[in-house]
Formats: sequence, structure tokens, C-alpha cells
Amino acid sequence: MNTARARTRINRDLLNLAVIAAAALILAVCTQVFGEDSGGGVLDVKPKLRELIEPAGITTLVLVAAAVALGFLRRAKKLNTRTVLGVHKAVGVCALVAGCIHATIVFIVF
Repeated sequence: MNTARARTRINRDLLNLAVIAAAALILAVCTQVFGEDSGGGVLDVKPKLRELIEPAGITTLVLVAAAVALGFLRRAKKLNTRTVLGVHKAVGVCALVAGCIHATIVFIVF
């Protein structure tokens, strides 16, 4: 396998990993919100969603900071820029998904 194919495969695998991580984050949020039912009645999700605003925002901020740091690392001459770019893209996609989840929660609660 030549190096161009290997890099393409690594980038595709990293993007798949980002999608899986985003799906796990969505599943964790849904489990936290809809996991407990108090009995027969309408489930009020706003108090539970309110608890998730801060962790979702912190997660988004950390992922954005990691994407920026990886963007700066890409400029270093000693590192493999293709691999760093693939990880940078995957972290960026996760940051976008986490930001969308955070914004959706904020819009629902407020």
C-alpha cells in the first residue's frame, strides 16, 4: 500500500472515529435526559437539560482549544503534518457536533 492510500485510510478512520464519538456524546445526553421517569405523567426534561448546559459548553471549549492547538502543531517541521491534519479535522468535527448539541440545549431550556 503506498503512502497516499495509507494517509487517506487513516484520515477516513479518524473521521469515522469522530462520528462515533459524536454519536456516543448524543447517546450520553439522551440517556441522562430521558433515563429516569418518575412514573405516569409527562416527563419534564428542562431541569435535567439545564444541568447539561455547562458540561456541554466546557466540552465544546476544550475540543475547540484542542483543534486550535493541533492547527498550530501542524506548522511544526518535526511532526507528520498529514497525520496531525487528520486528527485536527476529526477534533474539529467533534467540536462542531458538541457546539450544536450545546446550542440546541440552550435554545430548548431558555
